[in-house]
Amino acid sequence: MKRLLAWGALWMLALTFGGLVCRAQTTEGAIQGRVTDPKGEPIAGAAVQVSGPSVQGFLGTATDLKGNYIVPFVPAGRSYEVKVTAEGYNTVIRRDITVPLGAMVQLPFVMSSGGSQIVVTSAAPIVNLKSTSTGATLSNQMIEAIPLARDSNQIAFLAPSAVNSGSSTPGMVSIGGSPGAENQYMVNGMNVTNTDLGTAAGTTVSRSIGNATDVNGTMLNFDFIQDLQVLTGGIPPEYGGAMGGVVNAITRSGGNEFHGSLYSYYWNSSLQAKGITYPYNQNLTGNAGYTRYDVGTDLGGYIIKDKLWFYAGYDYNRFREYTSLPAGSGDPYLYLNGKPAQSVFAGSEITDNNQINQQYALKITWNVNPNQKLALSFFGNQNRENLYSNLNTLNASSATYQLKDEPNNFSMQWNSTWSPSFFTEAVLSYHNSHQWQTFPSSASQNWAYSYINSSASYGGFRAYPSNQTDPAGYTYDPATGITDLLNGNYTPSLGGGGYGGVVKDKSEQLNLKSSNLFTFHGQHELSYGFQWDKRDYTPIFGLTGPTDFISPILHQPAIGGLQVQWAPAAYYGLPAGPNGQQYIYLASDYFTPMARPTTMKDTALWINDNWSLTQYFTLKIGLRYSQQYLAGDLAGGESINLKGNYAPRVGFTWDLAHNGKSKFFGFFGRYYQRVPADLAVRSLNNEKSGLEYFYNPNLTSFIPGISVILGGQGEEIQGQTPGLPVSTPLEAPYSDEYILGYEYQVAPNFKLGSRLIYRSLGRAIEDFSFDGAQTYIIGNPDKWTGIPVPGLNPDFTPNWKQIYFFPKPTRRYKAVEITADKRMSNHWQMGGSYVLSRLEGNYEGESSNDTLSGQLDPSNNAVYDLPQMLVNGNGLLPLDRTHVVKAYGSYLFENIPLELSANFQLQSGTPISKYLIFDWYASMAGLYAPRGTAGRTPTTWTLDMAAQYNFRLWKSNLGLRLDVFNVTNENKPVVLNEEYAHQPNAGGPVFLETGLFKKPWIAQSPRLVRLGLRWMF
Repeated sequence: MKRLLAWGALWMLALTFGGLVCRAQTTEGAIQGRVTDPKGEPIAGAAVQVSGPSVQGFLGTATDLKGNYIVPFVPAGRSYEVKVTAEGYNTVIRRDITVPLGAMVQLPFVMSSGGSQIVVTSAAPIVNLKSTSTGATLSNQMIEAIPLARDSNQIAFLAPSAVNSGSSTPGMVSIGGSPGAENQYMVNGMNVTNTDLGTAAGTTVSRSIGNATDVNGTMLNFDFIQDLQVLTGGIPPEYGGAMGGVVNAITRSGGNEFHGSLYSYYWNSSLQAKGITYPYNQNLTGNAGYTRYDVGTDLGGYIIKDKLWFYAGYDYNRFREYTSLPAGSGDPYLYLNGKPAQSVFAGSEITDNNQINQQYALKITWNVNPNQKLALSFFGNQNRENLYSNLNTLNASSATYQLKDEPNNFSMQWNSTWSPSFFTEAVLSYHNSHQWQTFPSSASQNWAYSYINSSASYGGFRAYPSNQTDPAGYTYDPATGITDLLNGNYTPSLGGGGYGGVVKDKSEQLNLKSSNLFTFHGQHELSYGFQWDKRDYTPIFGLTGPTDFISPILHQPAIGGLQVQWAPAAYYGLPAGPNGQQYIYLASDYFTPMARPTTMKDTALWINDNWSLTQYFTLKIGLRYSQQYLAGDLAGGESINLKGNYAPRVGFTWDLAHNGKSKFFGFFGRYYQRVPADLAVRSLNNEKSGLEYFYNPNLTSFIPGISVILGGQGEEIQGQTPGLPVSTPLEAPYSDEYILGYEYQVAPNFKLGSRLIYRSLGRAIEDFSFDGAQTYIIGNPDKWTGIPVPGLNPDFTPNWKQIYFFPKPTRRYKAVEITADKRMSNHWQMGGSYVLSRLEGNYEGESSNDTLSGQLDPSNNAVYDLPQMLVNGNGLLPLDRTHVVKAYGSYLFENIPLELSANFQLQSGTPISKYLIFDWYASMAGLYAPRGTAGRTPTTWTLDMAAQYNFRLWKSNLGLRLDVFNVTNENKPVVLNEEYAHQPNAGGPVFLETGLFKKPWIAQSPRLVRLGLRWMF
């Protein structure tokens, strides 16, 4: 933090005495236009003033010799008044102007001779004439009106091309074919994207912008947001580090009047219809109901009018989920004494999740003088959860754990207007958080044992045989995968299993932007900037139990812990052990320390020129340069330095109708992906793990032929490790985007748009093996397509009789988008879109949805580990949806204080593949048949509706609100089982498991009623 403040002090001195002009990433809007007389001649020196409830005093500027003006740093908001005065001319005023977040509102003025005042009532144009960006900007007026989950991430789903990102990042948004781990999340100019995984999510109470609580993250309450902008394409060069989209939010501010609210929302399982469950998906979690309530307050106002404003918000969330395990029910794969194994909790009800989450936001806005503004922002949360890691157990103490985390954020933003053509903004930001996960002592001191087969979200049943050599102690049915331990031949597992936490998660950021307006063969808006982001991240990852186990292969202790899965020897096609042992015990063990420190440094320079060649045609020329340093800081750790990342962003806009209401535009851009710290946590810290097989639960009777160490030689790095077949330097992932579109304002405050979009993945980083799982490389797979790779024998030795080649990673997204937007006027507002798209290739990106639970290990996913996992891999990708329709809006009745709103979404199903599960490789998935050729999941739709009635109470309003989600209680399946076959041993036979293939797995959420009460003053 001291280093960050030192940087800030130096920059502030430069701003004050050197006249440097800079402006950071978008946290406001702007108003721009031209002032002319009735003949179209420019009026130079006209004074332009902007005032409104979101502005301290007023914002002012003057027109240049061409009559042009621009007013920067206009806070996103409504009810602005713009006044233009010039000697000898009538004063002209335009009222009720709306400035969306990130928008450059075009307001031309025509002034006639005279000395009177003229008020113009026409609305400001809704088409952003100089922008090539696509997406959606949602004001708090829209966000508060329509029915949405109390989850700020859900706001982003209103944007065109935004769909659910699948099992790898559930609840997160996929934009333009990219998974949820390829977006960037901004709050008040601060990048709050999760350091480790590149995601945004939240908790069971309230998912939020920023990082998931279960991975140590920042949350931002729904009610703290002023405006939210979702950039889905045409992203300007001031944004980088994301191949998907950008979600940019600003928190509320104070004002010259005090305003605030007290609110409460409540919903529980009795207000929800009965959900659809399936007997073969034994996930009973939450089957006994839940209760949720969300209580909060906020207050904004002034300390000194027009000088010093404040806003403060606090939100308290409570969530309890209950699970009842019926007596007599049991595990579908493990039987004990002839009956399905029953949990210790069978016949009882437990509170499987008990959570308290408190969130806060504070903003201070200081009008230092008419040209200098300072804003200080604080936001964060405290989260406490008591959870169950496993219900499929015979021992209660092995099931529970506690999770705590406390992320806090601070940002300081300085806006300056040095002259009518020079503007500056600097943002300094700091993030710090910790996370703890704790087990009961008995669970933390023992290994976890589980049966290898499972259909439950918690994994296989936690018990194991007590007699290892008696053939009469069990039966095994290979057709069903069921093992029955007979005659009391079982022992409870005492261990808790996997756990995690974060010792340190610290981020220091500096964002600067410069804007210079000048005339040279047309009007230029030249912007340029510098960005710096340093992150220190140390997660803890471990497995419970003793850490002194010595690997028979490495002869090293498994200091990261281990867990054990077991099965009869026949499951693996192996004979009994040398002493008659009937079972195989697979130890997944880790030889890397539990705490894994990493360092990430990102720097970027960028420039962009909006060159208005004529009044109606603007050429946009931009370039971004970035580089990333990422290091594993354990002893012997490695680092990568991704340099040379030049990302052009060019486009044009053309007002074909010459009326300020039409825009034909095009765009080309290259987006580089920032590699999340997970690659350093695991690979650059030389993560070593084992899949070691034994004939006994004490792990002393080793089976050498089929055991393997993953990463045992450390990760090699393309371009850094000598002697590799490919020596070209490692390069950063990127994708390219092309857009051609048209927008037209068909009526005041209402516009229609259409656009063609093409995105293509250019490069990826993955870890993979070119020598049959002996050595793993961090590299660019497209550079290795000509290298022959051997298959594997059952003992994990290379099989050169089978030769594979890595394909180039591909991902292509093609879409047609049609949009409609109507901002609030005449009592109603709406937004909507239709997207026709196709997503195909062989590589999803930074996360993978090729299994029911997905995998989220950015640039480190298993999909490219071995080339045999990519056979049949090209086709329709899991996030492909042919048709997506969205419509949302509200109507406020004129004569009664009632507002009705609705939110409708329809989307095609996703492609179905026949996955081949490699049991010998941590149950990762390959393709039994060409990807996406086994049909589609059903088309689904939902209609959500809401009503709010406001009672007038003296100078305040009391609002009663009713939200109904999934009004018609649609219950079609949204996830099907796509596991078609499995291979127990490398290079061995493949067994079909078609009994559950294409069976519904998860259905739509049932109808839910939510009650709300809000007092606004």
